[in-house]
Parts: sequence; structure tokens; C-alpha cells
Amino acid sequence: MSKIGIVGAGIIGVCIAHFLKLNGHEVILFDKNDPGSQTSFGNAGLFASHECVTANSPHLWKNIPRMLFDKNSPVVVDWFYILKNLPWGIKFLKNCTSKKVDHIAKSLSNFSRHAILAYDEIFNEIDLMSNIIKKEP
Repeated sequence: MSKIGIVGAGIIGVCIAHFLKLNGHEVILFDKNDPGSQTSFGNAGLFASHECVTANSPHLWKNIPRMLFDKNSPVVVDWFYILKNLPWGIKFLKNCTSKKVDHIAKSLSNFSRHAILAYDEIFNEIDLMSNIIKKEP
């Protein structure tokens, strides 16, 4: 049995802790706020396995000049940071093709389906399924 610390007591941290405990581990959650009071609180109880939006996009290329040089852009540019992280930025932009975006979105969707199964397992275990409304997107 291992002692494991998890940083973050949102839905992800709590679920990870739950499954680790089921596997015999001793778990402690660390969070400066109450469990579930931050990001997990603001999702209105929605578990969306169908929302697989990627950060990269084929349209990003044409938006870069405006984002970098428009004085009204919401993006604030630290040129030193951009130069320092240029190798990562190039790798990110290589993943902005339609083919790559589609692949990443499908991978996220597959991951989300597994998450929903894990939620169902937890909700069944704590007898909460009668409070869950499932709708197809």
C-alpha cells in the first residue's frame, strides 16, 4: 500500500483519490479551498462527454498576426517568452491541421467516454444514480 498525495480537490482529484483508495492506497487531497468549490462548482453539475474542443485549430494560422499585433487583441505578448518557447509553439502549430485537430478531438472524445463510465461507477457506489439525468447530445 502506497501513501499518495493529490493536489486539487475538484472532481478529477476526488475521483482519482476514490479509485486509488479502492485499490488499497492511502490518499490525501491537498487544496487551499473546499473540495469541489472551484472549477467543479461552476459546471452546473454537467458532465459533458460530447464537448471535445481542441485548443488547436486550422484557423489559428490566419488569426496569429491579429492576435500578436492588434492593440485591441486580448492576447498580451511577451516577446522574450515567445522566443523562449518557440520550439513548443512550432510543435503546437504543426498540430493545427484539420487532420490533426480531428484526431485529437476523437482522442478526447474516447477519453471522455471512459470518464463517464468512471463517474457512473462512483455514482452507483454512493447510490446517487437516481439523481442523475442522462441526455444524448
